[in-house]
Amino acid sequence: MLIFVLKHSEIRVKNWITINEPLIMAKMGYAMGVGPPGRCSDRKMCPNGNAATDPYIVAHSVLLAHATAAKLYKEEYQATQGGQIGIALNSHYYEPYSNT
Repeated sequence: MLIFVLKHSEIRVKNWITINEPLIMAKMGYAMGVGPPGRCSDRKMCPNGNAATDPYIVAHSVLLAHATAAKLYKEEYQATQGGQIGIALNSHYYEPYSNT
């Protein structure tokens, strides 16, 4: 599917994002169990999962998927399409308590 999309969008799309907020996916879905697929160590909330290992395995796999897609784009399409590719990471926003 990725190759089809890359081949047929050469003129219009210049900015690609491979994965959106992988931390949220790993944390909410595999550590806390509040997002899909609902895995965690708390058996009152989740029938399956291990919050000590699952989020790390998922994050590793997601980063490998990003690297594979980014490598493919950079090697096969970037020179002709002139676009960019990246991953969308989430972060926290803090404001100072005072101006001093």
